Amino acid sequence: MLTYDRPPVSAPLNQELQEQERSPLEAEREWRSQAENTVIDSLERVGLLAPPGAADKVLGTVVNNLEVTNNLDIEPDVRCRVMLTATLEMFSIGHTIVLSRGLIDVLPDEASLATMLAQELADIIVTKTSTDQWGFNDTTVVSSADALSHFSFRESPERVQQAYQKALELLKNSP
Repeated sequence: MLTYDRPPVSAPLNQELQEQERSPLEAEREWRSQAENTVIDSLERVGLLAPPGAADKVLGTVVNNLEVTNNLDIEPDVRCRVMLTATLEMFSIGHTIVLSRGLIDVLPDEASLATMLAQELADIIVTKTSTDQWGFNDTTVVSSADALSHFSFRESPERVQQAYQKALELLKNSP
């Protein structure tokens, strides 16, 4: 009786097989995650975002509390970052919530901070992320500062209203 032993799968071949077994949803999530990370890295490189630190962890804890109390399971995880500007700004890039240092400094308490973060969390839940256009701009001749000037964080009035309603739902369950 002849038996054939299967040869061991090499690491590169094994990785290739795993990539082939990914679902389209997993591939899309990975693509969006790479795009998001590229944009965040670009903003950090030009000095608009602070390096990851303790403030990000505090913001992340508040977002986590909102997620837990509302039984949310958002994939990929929502991250928070601090923008190094004195203006009052907040927006999200993919699943990363960005609050300006100026906004954080004027918020009087954690409840106010939770309100701001709930608004952006609701925006992430309600709207589809749109980092693809700028996610891989490093392959062009456009500087990061030029690319940033073309960002638009405006949503339709209907989407804004949906996000407001969702934020109120999130806050009702929040500690």
